Amino acid sequence: MLRWLPAIFVLVAITAQAQSDRRGSADHPAVERFPLSYIVDYRQREVPEYRLILGGLEKVDGVIRPESEQRLKGDMTRITYRMPAGHSSTEPFHYMRDQLLKKGAQVMFECQGRDCGSSNYWANSIFHISRLYGVDQTQHYLAAQLGQDYFVLYTVIRGNKRVYAHLEVLSSENGGLSHALETQGYARLETGGELPATLFEYLEANPEVTIWVVGVDRSVNGFDAALEQSKQKADAIAQLMRQRLDTSRVRVYGLGPLAPLMIGEGEAGVYLIRE
Repeated sequence: MLRWLPAIFVLVAITAQAQSDRRGSADHPAVERFPLSYIVDYRQREVPEYRLILGGLEKVDGVIRPESEQRLKGDMTRITYRMPAGHSSTEPFHYMRDQLLKKGAQVMFECQGRDCGSSNYWANSIFHISRLYGVDQTQHYLAAQLGQDYFVLYTVIRGNKRVYAHLEVLSSENGGLSHALETQGYARLETGGELPATLFEYLEANPEVTIWVVGVDRSVNGFDAALEQSKQKADAIAQLMRQRLDTSRVRVYGLGPLAPLMIGEGEAGVYLIRE
């Protein structure tokens, strides 16, 4: 019997951990939680105006302001996790951040430590969650975009040594290709390369805009093969666009494996880049 006690204790600990999640909460399907962490706050709601913070926070004339931000609207999911004892704020940050990057998310802004501004500002003026007020130098913040979804990740260590990770995901109503092209100058096509009507509406409303259709590919062996395949995929998208646009406004380029930061190992895709 004694030899089974360690295993029983492990099972009890795991069960207790799983039961610690707030009732009715769940992970977001795009981001797996840090091992053995649990949910202490969970909310889902429609947001008429969401502030996507894209710069460090500072107080100007008594008002807390970011260096840059975007205003969006859509459906938001926000999840706050508490980490198991003995971990830093860096570990869950990179664990969750790496998942987003592997899926093709584009980093819009990130900071760490005092470069983010005061943790008090983030906790009480941006997130409105007091338990996120921690030690400034332990902060990590990320804002990233994946398709029409915007991800915000914030981790911090409180003065009592508790570590929290806060995730916000906004499915933006005014996101998508056209919004990304206008605000950051490029957008990655989702799997299948579908071209939404809003993209053509944007291009028709902005006739001065020229689009580069850029193929990238790290899914095949051999440089020449990857280069050719990436151009073929870009050509296919460009042909669809030229059915509704002046052909001079659509240009094609194949990068093959030459843009490793734009796509993961074993993946392929197409980007639209605004000239």
